[in-house]
Amino acid sequence: MPSPSWDTPAHLRGPRIGRKMFEVRGMMADCVEAFLSLAHHHQQDCDLSPADSDSPWGAGGICAYVKHNGPPPAPRILAEELAEMMAEKPASADPVSLGHGSAHRKD
Repeated sequence: MPSPSWDTPAHLRGPRIGRKMFEVRGMMADCVEAFLSLAHHHQQDCDLSPADSDSPWGAGGICAYVKHNGPPPAPRILAEELAEMMAEKPASADPVSLGHGSAHRKD
C-alpha cells in the first residue's frame, strides 16, 4: 500500500491529558505535527488512522512515516500568509504616509 500524502484526512487519538482525551482530526500533516509536539511518554499512547489505511498506526508507525517522508510541511494557510506578506510593499518612511505630515506640525 502506498504511503499516504500529507493532505490525506487522518485522525490522531492520544492519551488523557488533564481531564480531556487528546484528539486531532485533520490532514496527515496536522496530526503528525500534533504527535511530534507531544512529550515522548505521551507519544507512546497515540494511534493515527489515515483515511486510506486498514488499521491505525502506533507511535512506531508514525515515527517510521516521518523518517520516510521528513517532517510535516508548514501549514498551508501560514505559508500562503507569509507569501502575501513578502509580496507586499514595505511601509514608506515618508512622514505624510505615517500621519505626521506638515499639517500636524506646529513651528
